[in-house]
Amino acid sequence: MRIESRWRWAPGLVLAWLAAVGAAAGQMIPMDVPGLTARADVIVHAQAVSATCLRDERGRLVTRVEVEVRDVWKGRVPGERFTIVLAGGTLGNRRVTVPGQAQYVPGEEFVGFLRWNERGEGVTVGLSQGKFAVSRDLADGDVRVWNPFLGVPAGLGGEAGGSLTAKRSGQLTLGDLHRQVEASRP
Repeated sequence: MRIESRWRWAPGLVLAWLAAVGAAAGQMIPMDVPGLTARADVIVHAQAVSATCLRDERGRLVTRVEVEVRDVWKGRVPGERFTIVLAGGTLGNRRVTVPGQAQYVPGEEFVGFLRWNERGEGVTVGLSQGKFAVSRDLADGDVRVWNPFLGVPAGLGGEAGGSLTAKRSGQLTLGDLHRQVEASRP
């Protein structure tokens, strides 16, 4: 009986171990702006125009996001519009997700830290770390940016009923980010 009671815990231990391994695999080491800048071939302030999911030449689901460039902070782009490619997406009733990957929504303004792949498509540096969402504060006109590790999303961290200001802890303005990129470039 003792042997049986010991082995009853085995499935639970295996599941706990698998959960721990999965959690560790999904963790990212945060990169600062100089680290993102160093790894990026190009840094753009842009807007997502469209997103299309399809199968690539190997049959994998990929999402291609067409972006319109507002400003180039580092590197060169092939024109006013180019494509960012992401692994996964939704096609029909099939969905593939990559934990921690950046998401681009048509109409969304962002700053992207990108590398070029062999097909000349942009790939976001550090998964979601290489994409900063841009939001505009209607009350004070400040333009703020954030990603999962840097900056605070609009509407979080401010005073109840009050406007967020760029001087509040954790806030990062578009201008602040641009200055940090410029200071990080060789």
